[in-house]
This record gives sequence, structure tokens and C-alpha cells, in this order.
Amino acid sequence: MRGVSAGGGPRPSSNGTTPFMLRRKDQQQQGYQTATNFNPDEKSRISELTRQVEENNQQILMQKLEIRQLKDQIIRLLDGVHGAGSTGNAMNSMNQGYVSM
Repeated sequence: MRGVSAGGGPRPSSNGTTPFMLRRKDQQQQGYQTATNFNPDEKSRISELTRQVEENNQQILMQKLEIRQLKDQIIRLLDGVHGAGSTGNAMNSMNQGYVSM
């Protein structure tokens, strides 16, 4: 196999540079930023966006739980009004056109 030493990893070139080091150097020359190259404003913006994503994900989970509870409540109410046989019909009518959780 070309470029792989007996140890399984990439072989350094004659000057000791690995393919990873070459790729990173090339990325830096092309203007890619690594996490250490962000200025303080960018780091705070990234931190704020990360916090917002986590908060949004938590809200979505809470809304899914609330929807599930409301569906269960509807089923219990329909079972009380129409008897136990209506549960299947209630679930079918509620799930038509909706993505299940």
C-alpha cells in the first residue's frame, strides 16, 4: 500500500511532514479557520449559536412530549365516551397526515 508504513499509519515524507500536516497547511493557506484562529467576537457568536441550538432542541423535545400526552388524553376521553373499541379508530384518525414520533 502506498504511503502507509508497517505500523498502519501514514508515512512521513523525507522532511518529516505527514499528509495530515500537509492538508492542514493547505487549508490554512486557503483561508480555512481552525477553532484556535477565531477572534473573540466570533468565539462568542459561536458560543451563543450553540446555546440557542441546545435550547431549541430542548424545546422540541418538550413539545413532542406534550403532543404525546395530548394524544393519550384524547384517546382516554374517546374511550370514555365511545367505549374501549374506539381507540383504534381514534389513533388512525389522529395519525392520518401526521408524522409519528
